[in-house]
Amino acid sequence: MCSSDLPWRSGPVAGPLLLGVALLASFGWWQCRTPDAMIPPHLLRARSLVSASWIYLISYTAFSGVMFYVTLLYQDVDGWPVLRTGLSWLFLNAPFLLLAQLAGRLDRRFSARAVICAGCLAAAAGLLALSLASPATPFVLTAVGFVVAGAGFGALVPAITHVAMRDVPPGASGAASGLLNSSRQAGTSVGLAVLGSIGVGAATASWAAQASRFPPLVRAAARGQAQNVGGGRIAAVARALGPAYRPPAAGAFVHGYHLAVGAGTLCLLLAALATAALPAPGATPAPGPDEVSPRQAAQRAR
Repeated sequence: MCSSDLPWRSGPVAGPLLLGVALLASFGWWQCRTPDAMIPPHLLRARSLVSASWIYLISYTAFSGVMFYVTLLYQDVDGWPVLRTGLSWLFLNAPFLLLAQLAGRLDRRFSARAVICAGCLAAAAGLLALSLASPATPFVLTAVGFVVAGAGFGALVPAITHVAMRDVPPGASGAASGLLNSSRQAGTSVGLAVLGSIGVGAATASWAAQASRFPPLVRAAARGQAQNVGGGRIAAVARALGPAYRPPAAGAFVHGYHLAVGAGTLCLLLAALATAALPAPGATPAPGPDEVSPRQAAQRAR
């Protein structure tokens, strides 16, 4: 049985999650006490690095989950071949690369906080356009969403990297870079899990409501197709139940798609608000490895 068949509170799902939290807490406790910590403690007092890492995590929570759902919409629901789906991503990648090349000019003309905030808002606008897509809408709407979202991420990613690293001591740049990139990877994992859970939950609930109105002979088989509907496997539903059930299955998936991508849009708006926590350049330089916190000073005095 796969975990998508089980609720969050069930043992096979909640158990590993709680174990993971406990292991992470134990790792953090050990890292705070070992003299050779993987992440030097003084880096965690660098406000620019910590704030930028959180914004990076939140923005990639949106990015990964949304791109996953857009791919399902066109490849599994609309039946696009893999090559066509991949080529459609050029509308996202081209503006991303273009804006990334202009990062130096933007940095000279505007503050990093303004660039990151504008990038988050532009990406949110792009995701909002993507959240309106469906098999019935023309691809031009998705293309516009890709272009705007790509431009937004192309602006915010270099600016976040600049802010995160600007106050880090040279000897700690490797660890700081690792922490920043780990926040992106964590955001990717969280986005797929959380937005996927939102989308699958909404799609299966919509499908269950429709299945209750199906003919009695089809109703039980339709309920068994809930996971296929939530995962966008509409062709499998049509093979099992008949072509007449393809439109309601696609409609249920699109309902979940809209909510999941909408949640991604809200994540980017939250990231834009979080830019208020970014310090001005040089306002809070990261303490060097020889500097200690008040707690460490008290421990050494004993």
